[in-house]
Amino acid sequence: MVAYHDLYDCRVDQWQKAADDWVDLARRSSSACEDIRAQGKKPLDDHWADATGKQAGRRLEDLANRLESGGDIMKGVAMVVDALAHSMGLAQRTLFHATELAREHGLSIEDGRAVGAYTGPHPSARTSGRTYATPTPRNWARYPGSTG
Repeated sequence: MVAYHDLYDCRVDQWQKAADDWVDLARRSSSACEDIRAQGKKPLDDHWADATGKQAGRRLEDLANRLESGGDIMKGVAMVVDALAHSMGLAQRTLFHATELAREHGLSIEDGRAVGAYTGPHPSARTSGRTYATPTPRNWARYPGSTG
């Protein structure tokens, strides 16, 4: 679980940089794969047709395949880290707005909890004069998701 201070102090930009670094690494892996095939395996196949050349060609192709697979895995890692950075950014912005709203209504945040006396409108005032019963064992069935 992420605590209030962990999310508040989180450096989302560092997570985004990490995602960008994974993308860069995947591109380099793809480029190396293409170079091995174009500048290593192809000329080898064209100019060294004996058994030794074929064995060297298989080893280069295996290396290129590994780099290609590694690049695909790195792209997946980049997508996960990028999604994490976006999710953390959204969560952090939501926390900042909630903290600002709490301050506007006379509350402060201490040890991850709101402290103080609420100075905003009564919660039922936001429902246009409608009031709702508090779920109790007798009326739980009226509230979806309530258990009893």
